[in-house]
Amino acid sequence: MKVYGIDLGTTNSCISIMESGQERVIENDEGNNVTPSVVAIKNGEWIVGAAAKRQQEVNPNTCVSIKRLMGTNNTVNLEGKDYKPEFISAKILDYLVKNANKKMNENIKNVVITVPAYFDDSQRNATKLAGEIAGLNVMRVLNEPTAGAIAYKIDNNDAKKIMAFDLGGGTFDISILEVTGSDYEVIATAGDNKLGGDNWDDIIIDRIKKYCVEELKLEKSFIDLKSTEMRFKVAAEGAKINLSQMNEVEINIPFISMNENGPLHINFKLTKQEFENDSQELLKKVKKVFEDIIADSKLPIKSIDKVILIGGSTRMPMIVELLKSLAEESKINHGLNVDESVSIGAAIYGDSVFNKDSKNEIMLMDVTSRSFGTALDRDVFDILIPKNTTIPVSVSKKYTTVSDFQELIEIEILQGENPVASMNNLIAKFDLKDIQYAAKGVPLIETTFKIDADGILHVSSRDLSTGSEKGLSIKNALQISEKDKEQLKLEFKE
Repeated sequence: MKVYGIDLGTTNSCISIMESGQERVIENDEGNNVTPSVVAIKNGEWIVGAAAKRQQEVNPNTCVSIKRLMGTNNTVNLEGKDYKPEFISAKILDYLVKNANKKMNENIKNVVITVPAYFDDSQRNATKLAGEIAGLNVMRVLNEPTAGAIAYKIDNNDAKKIMAFDLGGGTFDISILEVTGSDYEVIATAGDNKLGGDNWDDIIIDRIKKYCVEELKLEKSFIDLKSTEMRFKVAAEGAKINLSQMNEVEINIPFISMNENGPLHINFKLTKQEFENDSQELLKKVKKVFEDIIADSKLPIKSIDKVILIGGSTRMPMIVELLKSLAEESKINHGLNVDESVSIGAAIYGDSVFNKDSKNEIMLMDVTSRSFGTALDRDVFDILIPKNTTIPVSVSKKYTTVSDFQELIEIEILQGENPVASMNNLIAKFDLKDIQYAAKGVPLIETTFKIDADGILHVSSRDLSTGSEKGLSIKNALQISEKDKEQLKLEFKE
């Protein structure tokens, strides 16, 4: 069985395959290994990838960074119609697969799709749903830092501790793994789902807006228009990329507006030093995640044998310099293409696990990125599965009632680290009815939390006396019924 690896990224996406024992990144129809994660619609026609990115300045019906909305109830309005994030992401997956079909002369169905290690269950299920909408069989949802580590390959059988430092366009993850030959054991993971290259773009966009207000005297209502913001975004991203190689760039956006004297143009210079000064708060966030994972892993930084860089945002010199101040410079590895390594690792993993003829024999033990538990009386968070627990895992615990002759128990499923239940993320809840009619403290309710190999949570509760039972997979927390899923698939094919 052939299984393709897909990195469904915030800024760029990529698809790879193992072919005759060698990994291969598959080019898109424009001959590039990576495809911009940009989707647009024009007069009812969908445009994806580089073609969509080229016209994003002039087409307000363009969607970028959709990955940041995955697993939420937000929608994107394009040409007067609301679309779910999963639908837009399915367009990106469909584009990747159709191009690969042409190159490989195949009908691709089986894929491993990667997600940030810090994605919660709703986000993981949303990613899986996007694949299903695109007509794919999602064999596994794999953490991006883990995939990146697999791509780097460790040449000998000596145990090595590897830090996978993954700063992408919209998310940031760090995982520490112990690698022995083809055995990969994740020790700890930490991250920030709202930190990535987009945030550095925003730093430059703020400078552009300030120039518009102070120098061009433009109204805030105009500056905040989606079409104007899109022009700012394109200019900011270009400046950020150029500042990775240059000490100074010129930001030039012609004909941004008009006044009584004629056309107005944005034109000013930005130095690398100014950009880095403006980025200090973001760098503090990066440093905090680094410090968190060192604390969680209980490993001294000197015990890390190699730091591997993943994600296009690691190209920024300020990120490399920060890493040098936190880890030994000689251990920082720039060996693989940071845009392609995640999809390559996913392809290697998919080949190893699902292809019986594979010469790869990867054994992977991943961990939970956060703690899972339930709310008790007095707003107490009771953790059943702690952060950094090896998966798959199943844990059961017995609870009881707090009032006499209670008729039901509400099970709140929480994710987070705060001992106060209400301060954590509520990812789902359900009522267990028909419980034993008795005084408080008498009924025994057994609740089981189970996390599968995809990192997806399944919860069930059962009254040990009456046998009443109820459960759910967190995929149901997306609030999309099976009927709605089928409707999305039909709509996608139109």
